[in-house]
Amino acid sequence: MTVTPGRGYGERTLEHGISAQLDWDLGFGHLTSITADRSWRSVRNQDIDFNKIDISYRDGLRVGFQNFSEELRLQGDAGPLNWLVGAYYGDEKLRQTDTIRVGTQVNFYTSFAVLGGTAALPGGGGELYNFTPANSIYQWAVGALPGPLQPAAIAAVNSIGGGYLTPNSTGQGQQADNWNVQTRNWAVFTHDEFNITDRLQLTVGARYNSETKDLGADLNATGNSCASLHAMENATIGKFGSPTTGVVTFLDTISGGALSSTQNLACNPAVNTISNGLWSGSSDESFWTYMASLSYHLNDSTMVYAGYSRGYKAGGYNVDRSGFSVLPSTINPADLNTGQLHFDPEFTNSYEIGFRSSPFGRGSTFNVTGFYEQINDYQLNAFNGFNFLTHNVPRVISDGVEVEASMRPMEGLSLSAGVTYNDAHYDSTVRFSPLTAPLGAADPNAVFAGETLSFAPKYVVTGGITYELPLGSNYHAMFYLDGRYNTEYRTQTLNREPTGRTDNGAYAIFNARVGVGPRNDNWSVEFWARNLTDEFYYIGAFSPPLQNSYVIYPSEPRTVGFELRGHW
Repeated sequence: MTVTPGRGYGERTLEHGISAQLDWDLGFGHLTSITADRSWRSVRNQDIDFNKIDISYRDGLRVGFQNFSEELRLQGDAGPLNWLVGAYYGDEKLRQTDTIRVGTQVNFYTSFAVLGGTAALPGGGGELYNFTPANSIYQWAVGALPGPLQPAAIAAVNSIGGGYLTPNSTGQGQQADNWNVQTRNWAVFTHDEFNITDRLQLTVGARYNSETKDLGADLNATGNSCASLHAMENATIGKFGSPTTGVVTFLDTISGGALSSTQNLACNPAVNTISNGLWSGSSDESFWTYMASLSYHLNDSTMVYAGYSRGYKAGGYNVDRSGFSVLPSTINPADLNTGQLHFDPEFTNSYEIGFRSSPFGRGSTFNVTGFYEQINDYQLNAFNGFNFLTHNVPRVISDGVEVEASMRPMEGLSLSAGVTYNDAHYDSTVRFSPLTAPLGAADPNAVFAGETLSFAPKYVVTGGITYELPLGSNYHAMFYLDGRYNTEYRTQTLNREPTGRTDNGAYAIFNARVGVGPRNDNWSVEFWARNLTDEFYYIGAFSPPLQNSYVIYPSEPRTVGFELRGHW
């Protein structure tokens, strides 16, 4: 197998939009209209195997959004009541054409990966394609049958390519997976503040949301391996101890699911031809969201409050053929439906209690907030190596405390600090992929109750210092330093590296800025530095498809620069 330079990366994006705001004073209230239209288009080529072996690539992914929205708000006062009512309408069109294709070395990579991965099997390793003297994994499976079944089984296996799958041709895969999703939504809402007394205020709000999504897809993929895999299962149905399943299913059974991913090398769900054809689906959602909070001013410098809110995030569709529930043994397109692409809406119940104060006058603050949030049908967005897919997790919990403080101890000097404790964890155990081993602690495509969410450190500490120094009567200098410390956290959810090597340990980041300019701020010269200590950490990580390796996105290194600002 040769090592090639891989495939090139390139992306072109075009974006434009327009918005207009009109305001009218109607006497009894103020009317605002906001109209907006936005268009966004992108074309991308990508080496999606993320290494120099030419396994797979993206040959012109095209994505386009067209979005129109209109919002009307009417706001006014009536004695102790500050009221607002409004309405919203939105129309969004998504068009996408994906082209995930196999590279020049995919067959050699697949064959040797399977041969090595099955070497420990009784009787030695097997392969998918006839590249070596080794038997195929399908011929090997015959040896696990009772003797009387073996003659018919081996004859059925050998009737397809002599017992081997047919290698893919370069460029096979998605020839054009066309997706269209139109989303129409409207809402009416109100937000009202009522001063019960001079110190006691009640705030309430409600919103009725209605959304319709229409999905259409025309999927076209080619693949010799997929075609021969389907033929292998069809030809061997009834020959491996079951009247309705064949050797592909049998291999899964005798290996406890361990050979599912092996066969998945030959026919990945992202390019599986079983998903070809025209698909359509639609969903309608209508839900209320609402909130209420009560605040009380103990005195001119201290306010206590408590509140509750009910949130909603619309459901949708995964525009990716790998979102279908496809196994290597799937041979009937009737087993697939667009409901498998759909994810449900997410709902949030949030509770908050705390106080806000100015203990040393207006130049100081000291705030404490306690929060508890329960998310039902949490929309977990995880990268599968090709695309981001959204899955629902029945329940997620986030609870903690946030403390913020600031003060101006002397003229020109400002200090700020904050500490947050947040325990964000899954409260449900869910297995997402039928291609992995049965649910257990080692299942890479599962989340487990009690596990912490990715990118959710338990503790975060922030701080900042700003000092302005007069330079004569007309100029001043500014010195600024801020920092953020957080404890360890995960960067992966699904397919996480099992030993935690893609997790981030605790680290701190510091940034600084020094500037000089006139007091009227008409211009300034500023020198800045980000990540002063050159801290290294991961901003993301994932497992490329079918390679048993991991890719990380490194943090930005220490960066310095200067800015010249001007106002006229």
